Amino acid sequence: MRLDTPAIIVVGRSPGVNPRYGMSWSKVEDGGVQAVSLYSQDFAQVFSELLERSGVSCYQIAAFTGLGQSYLSRLRSGGKRNPSPETLVKITVALTHFSDRITIDDIERVFRSVGRSIRVR
Repeated sequence: MRLDTPAIIVVGRSPGVNPRYGMSWSKVEDGGVQAVSLYSQDFAQVFSELLERSGVSCYQIAAFTGLGQSYLSRLRSGGKRNPSPETLVKITVALTHFSDRITIDDIERVFRSVGRSIRVR
């Protein structure tokens, strides 16, 4: 984005984003609209990193949790966003079941990537 080009920031709900899980930001730039995540890391990025580091596959998670393998693949690729809290719990339990490389901080990263937390305040 060039500094001399005005940008309009619009705050609102994006299509396909469940309003229970937070607001999204959209930026109008050079006549187009670009979605910008409200959170520092989106779920797809964190989920992919943890799958690669742990060596766990979407197939293993699907078999353990009962979640669809295609749904997990869409979560990993970013085609599907904002999984439910129940889905987050299922995924993180499966990751910890199959890999001893997953820490409590990793689980917190998963929850924070969608604006949630497992920490008691």
